[in-house]
Amino acid sequence: PVIATKQVNDGTLNVTKVSVVGSILNVELILDNSEKNAININFPPSTIYYIDDATAKKNSLLKDDAGQFMITPTKADGQKLWYLGSDKIVLISLKFAVPAPDSKTISLTLGDYGSFDALPITR
Repeated sequence: PVIATKQVNDGTLNVTKVSVVGSILNVELILDNSEKNAININFPPSTIYYIDDATAKKNSLLKDDAGQFMITPTKADGQKLWYLGSDKIVLISLKFAVPAPDSKTISLTLGDYGSFDALPITR
């Protein structure tokens, strides 16, 4: 199911999941490229974060034990959300620390793609 949609210059960006599993908030998006344009996603993880709408706290992407940001797709160094190609659909996965227990929504900022406000959290 699509939670939120935004037209971006390369296609349509759909948020499909904002769910808590343990102490991780998983966010999944699909970049639909029905026109099979050349997609170029290339921006630093520092521009990807969410704001907990209940507390106004900013939360950045998590890092794994090797210091790489928990995002896909990414280059081998894990330092950018990165994809170059013309596939019809690109799945984007982001992992954050879980928001406060009483938080019902987050506002996600995705670098050059702007923000998605008041996304409902599944717990």
